[in-house]
Amino acid sequence: MFQAGGYDAIGSDDRQFIRSLRVFGIPYLTPATCIAAMHKQGKQKASEALKGLDELAAYISASEYHTVRLFIEKWRP
Repeated sequence: MFQAGGYDAIGSDDRQFIRSLRVFGIPYLTPATCIAAMHKQGKQKASEALKGLDELAAYISASEYHTVRLFIEKWRP
């Protein structure tokens, strides 16, 4: 469906589903990386992006949280 639909990527936070996407070479975004992408594109200020990321903190790995936080803090659109 993805390949026939003309989509750029799939968004998911389900680890098992993400493993399947990797196996098939389908690009994906997690909620935290969506926040980072919106900030990079200038659709969210750093303060808004960090607030959204903090709201996700309980649901994502510490590694993903810290990586995305560092990106948001360092990236200046």
